[in-house]
Amino acid sequence: MPLTSSDLGTVLAVARGGSLSAAARALGVNHSTVSRRLAALEAASGQTLFRRLSRGYVATPAGETLIEAAERLEAELQGLERLLSGRDIRLRGSLRLTAPDDIANHLLLPLLADFRRAFPGILLELAVDNRALNLGRREADVALRATNAPQASLVGRRVAGLAATVYAARGLLGAGDGPGAAADLPWVAWEDDGQSNLLKAWAEAEAPPDHVVYRANSVANQFAALQAGLGQGVLPCYLGDPAPDLVRLRPPQPELEAGLWILTHPDLRQAARVAALTEFLFTELKRREALLSGRV
Repeated sequence: MPLTSSDLGTVLAVARGGSLSAAARALGVNHSTVSRRLAALEAASGQTLFRRLSRGYVATPAGETLIEAAERLEAELQGLERLLSGRDIRLRGSLRLTAPDDIANHLLLPLLADFRRAFPGILLELAVDNRALNLGRREADVALRATNAPQASLVGRRVAGLAATVYAARGLLGAGDGPGAAADLPWVAWEDDGQSNLLKAWAEAEAPPDHVVYRANSVANQFAALQAGLGQGVLPCYLGDPAPDLVRLRPPQPELEAGLWILTHPDLRQAARVAALTEFLFTELKRREALLSGRV
């Protein structure tokens, strides 16, 4: 039975999504198309590839074999794409950049207009995502991440330390109150979404459970909640310090500092477009090091 790339893509999408509807969204087709492709593939092979269970589609042994082969082929094709892209000396074409919402909106976007003027042939795509997209799978070409342990399979440079501390809206404090008056303020904490980060863990340890009045699932949402006067909470200093309606309640906390990294895949670092963007971002963000490190 000859297999096509469409067949393999369908099998991988069903395996990763666990349902026909999730696979359809990933492939950009409708539910019935995925169902028809899968049925045709099972009929042609004479094998049941997935069991339809209440919790979703689960691969059979035959399906696992096909999935493993499809993943190997996918990895080889992605590696070939990276190698070819990495040898591209043109300052033209598309380039996909990813960052979490707070970094994207407050650090990146103000810089991208200048980059476009300097490199008008490069089309930038910005994937704002609080998850760490997979650069090996070409989900993005360049990533900005706040971390003290960048992924070992990636290469890049640390721009600066990102300082963080506790902030609250000015309106929550009395006219003569100093930072010490915040002890009884309510807290904005993190939603328990299964993800962990420095700010979330620290805030959970500091905030008395009966003082937590609101939970958010991203730094950008924390920022908005503090500006709305919901309570005190933890923010990176580059967000909290410039905000005129927020007050810094403590000095930057050393245990909250993470590095701001510009990362890419080793196969892509010599590509002209990637090199142009990473050098531009490093230079521009380095100029803002005092703000990033909480010294402003």
